Amino acid sequence: TGTANYVRGETAGTAEELNTILAGYATNSGESITVELTKDFDMANNWTTYNIGNYNGVNSLTINGNGHKITNLNAPLLMGAFAGDGVITINDLTISNANISQNAENLGIGAFIMHSDSSGGVAFNNCRLENSEIVCTGANAADGSAYAGGFIGYSSSDNTTFKNCSVTNCQISGQKSAGALIGHAQTNLTVDGCTVTGNTISETLAGRTSPGAAAIVGRVSSTPITVKNTTVSGNTIKQGAAVTSSATSVVCANATYTDGGNNTIQ
Repeated sequence: TGTANYVRGETAGTAEELNTILAGYATNSGESITVELTKDFDMANNWTTYNIGNYNGVNSLTINGNGHKITNLNAPLLMGAFAGDGVITINDLTISNANISQNAENLGIGAFIMHSDSSGGVAFNNCRLENSEIVCTGANAADGSAYAGGFIGYSSSDNTTFKNCSVTNCQISGQKSAGALIGHAQTNLTVDGCTVTGNTISETLAGRTSPGAAAIVGRVSSTPITVKNTTVSGNTIKQGAAVTSSATSVVCANATYTDGGNNTIQ
């Protein structure tokens, strides 16, 4: 259980109440809200997720975790931001022991955000994912858009940033692509001061001849990526049978990133 404080003085004492309040805000277009978590939340594998974005909900959302932890998620914390200038910011929050397995052939699955499609931006600061399993499959091999990310399944926001975040001891598997932070990135991405260690990251679509799994982002659509002050170590990267994999792959092999310096890749 936990308590969250919202604009207009609303509070939630349980995960169910938090879910209800987010559902209410998801229908109030144009509002911006800040959520302050004051205790840990156990979602008890009974979580429903909602869109947050200009087409369906608030203009911007900030969640301040204040060092607290959410456990036992069975669905992404947020479905995501869709279109417009809306921004999602999540600070100082840990998700632990999530077990999310969904068929999402269109846009993917992540523990924090399912997808962020054409929105203003997404920012994570001091957030962690640990001891969790994220699995995304499509209805059939032809779907080919099942992206699995530890934090976000798919992002095409204007900008996506990770500052002092970590993914440790997780199993992340996507039919089309998989990455510890993002499954598929079509966004200006900056990763600064992050740690990705001890994870197994797998692309599972049989017969693929192009790579789709890597430690930070599985698949990249010609967008700039900067990685700095970041440690990537002890991960297992698994590709389709026809693709050569490497435990030190930061992004998929057919993509490049800018080394901002002070990285440790092992």
